[in-house]
Amino acid sequence: MARRDIIAGLDVGTSSVRCAICEVDQRGSWNIIGLGSSRSEGIKKGAVVDIESTVGCIVQAVETAQRMAGVTVDSVYVGVPNTHASLVVTRGIVAVSSDDREITEEDVERVLQAGRVINLPPNRQIIDIIPRQYIIDGYEGIRSPSGMAGIRLEVEALLVTGAITSIQNLVRCVERAGLEIESLVLNAMALGELVLSADEKELGVVLADLGGGTSEIAYFSNGALQSIGAIPLGGDHITNDIAFGLRTSLGVAEQAKVDHGTLLKVPEDRLFAIPDVGGENTRDVSVRTLSAIIEARVHEILSFIAAELPKQRVPEAIPSGLVLTGGVAATEGLVPYLRAMLECNVRLAQDGTAGGEDASYATAIGLVMHALKRPASSDTGRNVRRERKSGGLFSRVADWLRDMWE
Repeated sequence: MARRDIIAGLDVGTSSVRCAICEVDQRGSWNIIGLGSSRSEGIKKGAVVDIESTVGCIVQAVETAQRMAGVTVDSVYVGVPNTHASLVVTRGIVAVSSDDREITEEDVERVLQAGRVINLPPNRQIIDIIPRQYIIDGYEGIRSPSGMAGIRLEVEALLVTGAITSIQNLVRCVERAGLEIESLVLNAMALGELVLSADEKELGVVLADLGGGTSEIAYFSNGALQSIGAIPLGGDHITNDIAFGLRTSLGVAEQAKVDHGTLLKVPEDRLFAIPDVGGENTRDVSVRTLSAIIEARVHEILSFIAAELPKQRVPEAIPSGLVLTGGVAATEGLVPYLRAMLECNVRLAQDGTAGGEDASYATAIGLVMHALKRPASSDTGRNVRRERKSGGLFSRVADWLRDMWE
């Protein structure tokens, strides 16, 4: 980040690909100067199924953002969905290297690298490492050890791992689009950086991203990410139900969902016109009928989310409640519906960006915010290429031992 005043985030989702470009001045102030999107055509349930189509969508989204910003970007921070990722608790330990026993950024980086030394299945690769706490000579709960004194530095962290096939296909698409990957970032971390307050993350909060092909949840507590989960249902399933129930095309069903979709009680005589599949005939449909179709699928999605929470070790009483983001979250009446269903506090995410950008760009903007707030020394940029070049577990162990005794 120190080398650039332009940072870009790329969100490759099931329904759409979105890019956000941010400008940073010398004082560290930032401003979103470019946004671009395109309809996803090569992604199903968060996974690449058609490389050429996905590359075209990425190029279109990035070019749109570049035209709006008036700049050209050659590298991006890329989001990784929960469906591709899993979390592993890990620990690392190193000796403090300086003679005066002051912990430096280099020591912090070495202990994080030590935490990455873990034997993974052959079909998984390391994406990122997220510190939970640092421990100095047995003293726990330290958030930022740099500048403190000690002999032994430990870290308790979450290692984010991903399915090699899915991750490498995503990387290949971005690179074929002519972009370099600065770093892969878990979507939950990016969104949490943007829409959650420090108090919410400290007390305990569930972040639910209700997307097109999947719905993802993340539990934050004690100031850090604790667990993630994913449900293979989202807004596209609602659209399919509407198209089937009202006997119309998917495009018309999507527009009806956006324009008239609600979970509130509406009068029976509230109608809207809708064409048949062929578009030759038009008929009037009750908003209440549309609402019933939406409610059935939304209830199913929320039921799956409610069942997933105990698996993610989320307490029955969530102190800060539930924060909603994603396209489905914009459905009218969803917040009171979910409050009654889960009996907890529920709010819609506010992205906190200047200018009131479309909330659908939350993940892309969150990737930029994550890059801005993350110390350069802990950046895992180019982590995919580093994993490719690595000789595996023994090579990482050798590197760690070499760092320990230098």
